[in-house]
Amino acid sequence: MSKIEDAVSSNNASKSENQQKSELEGVPYLGGTRRQALAEAGLITQDDLRRATAEQIGGVKGVGMGNAAKIKAWLAVPSAPLPSAAPTDIDPGLASVNQNVQDVFQKLNNAAVRLKDHIPAKARDKALDRQLDKLDSVASELAEGPDTLSVKQVQNAVKTLDKIAALLQIAADDTQKLSAKKQAALIEELRTRRKRLQKTLDD
Repeated sequence: MSKIEDAVSSNNASKSENQQKSELEGVPYLGGTRRQALAEAGLITQDDLRRATAEQIGGVKGVGMGNAAKIKAWLAVPSAPLPSAAPTDIDPGLASVNQNVQDVFQKLNNAAVRLKDHIPAKARDKALDRQLDKLDSVASELAEGPDTLSVKQVQNAVKTLDKIAALLQIAADDTQKLSAKKQAALIEELRTRRKRLQKTLDD
């Protein structure tokens, strides 16, 4: 292949990649972080998402089942408008807290991973995994595009997430093996704090 053909082929590939990326940019509930995670899972275009099941989409880290269901519903009606506030309705104060949202979400992810590493799968209560998955789903609603929330909602949600991350971190740093009793207490605490987070986002 000549250099010119190489250049044309490379240019076409680049255009194709950009077209694929721009397709997902129009899908609600998908910010840059989620689009990248989906791409790594092989879900690059809207057609890829249509062919995938909600479970496959929701299983991608950072997406969650709640958002997967919303994405599938939106894809079923391509002409549906984006379910977000108009730019003029976005509270300008949110810009100053968006970074805090991303930071605390990353902190939460890191703590959850460390906790799972700390407790062998065989010794880990399945209810703990379920709570972590539910927490990830709720938290991801805040992690991407919190422009439909008020500044106060975002700030309160960040505080709650930060406390949850600290709770997971303490459990992950515990030098003693987490007994069934300790895990049960952690699960109940996570359930309570997750419900509090959901209430903050829904109010």
